[in-house]
Amino acid sequence: RVRRAGRWLVDEQGRVVVLHGFNVVRKNPPFVRAEFGDTDAQLLADEGFTVARIGFVWEGVEPEPGRYDDAYIARVLELDGLLRRHGIRTVVDFHQDLWSRSTLGDGAPAWATLDTNFNAAFAAFWRDDPGPDGIGIQTRFVRAWAHVARKLRQRANIVGLDPLNEPYPGSDYPAPCGPFTRCPEFERGALAGFYRRVIRAIRSRGVRQPIFVEGVADSGAQPPALPKFRDTQTAFSFHFYCLLTQLSGAEVAVGTPSPEAEACAPIEDHQIGNFTEYADRLAVPAFFGEFSCNDVNPDNAQIVDLVGRSFTSWTAWAYYNGADDPADCPRQGLLRDDTQPATGANVKQEKLDAFAVPHAVTIAGTPGSTSLDRVSRTYTLSYRSKAVPGARLRPGARTAVFVPARMYPTGYVADVQGARIVSAPDARWLLLHAKPKRTVSVTVTPRE
Repeated sequence: RVRRAGRWLVDEQGRVVVLHGFNVVRKNPPFVRAEFGDTDAQLLADEGFTVARIGFVWEGVEPEPGRYDDAYIARVLELDGLLRRHGIRTVVDFHQDLWSRSTLGDGAPAWATLDTNFNAAFAAFWRDDPGPDGIGIQTRFVRAWAHVARKLRQRANIVGLDPLNEPYPGSDYPAPCGPFTRCPEFERGALAGFYRRVIRAIRSRGVRQPIFVEGVADSGAQPPALPKFRDTQTAFSFHFYCLLTQLSGAEVAVGTPSPEAEACAPIEDHQIGNFTEYADRLAVPAFFGEFSCNDVNPDNAQIVDLVGRSFTSWTAWAYYNGADDPADCPRQGLLRDDTQPATGANVKQEKLDAFAVPHAVTIAGTPGSTSLDRVSRTYTLSYRSKAVPGARLRPGARTAVFVPARMYPTGYVADVQGARIVSAPDARWLLLHAKPKRTVSVTVTPRE
């Protein structure tokens, strides 16, 4: 299992865990990516991706008030099982965009949509207005989560749970609150109260995994205002999209000049910084749940490198194009054609150049610093072989650094100080063992 220790996620060996991966979500019926198979999972594993964000959709979980579709829930958990067999962990969310299909989005069932305007529908949810059976729709949602939690509590492959994707304040919070606008009163009040309810419900079913709460989806224009929760296994999930690249139809290779990426860079520094600094201030782990949604790969690369420096785990949007899904982007997806196998020309290789990077997946100690120079292909890592507060390192725990073949096609040289290499030369997984309380530095460069 993975759990929270202060601001870090740690595994059962006491190692800090840093995860990179993709969203594998379907917003329309059948509400699960049933087409995702072993070929897809193997592609991700071969490129060093170790997490996928997969989603339940409330409409699929509870098609009628109080009636749960356990066959649908089982299909989502089958996807978790497939990923587990390939060494890929999962983050599970209840996904929605703009509330429901009835409000031109996705997520909530029609019976829980009490207005045709998504802002008014959200307001009804925060008020817990009664549904057709007289029970509040937020109460129904919390009960649905409790039902799902009972099904997944023994699934150690699940890293964490995200109770609600991209919540919005709704029409009860007047301007300047609104979609894509930070609303401190809402986050400290109705949203925090909702999270307390759903956390209690999930924990009541014996679930121990970290719970990743989200603030209003405003891409970090202002610092979040959610409080720190009493539950010691809560963490913070955030999303960021730079509109200049998100809405672009261009396909640009890493290393190619991109005015859009250049214009996004200072926005990313500031707004992603707001999120990671907030998590640091609360001393909770940060999880970057969504970004990209485009093929402007210089921008994808600079975001990956930016959050890499803070050892932040992430899942990019998205593995599939999802052309039939609501809230689609012009160039989202790692695949070119969702109906074809994840091989050869159907995989966007230039996108993999942006996302498949050397990185420490498990760190047997306390992270120090890390960086990647893409021009020279030089990767650096430093850490102290002493457990982070709240964790205990198991004797023999190894640091594991993924070194992608696409960046080092002729092999690599690893200069390691303070630890010894216990993997074979040019192994895709560079494994390190250090004696306790040593300062370890790692530099990886191409083998010429």
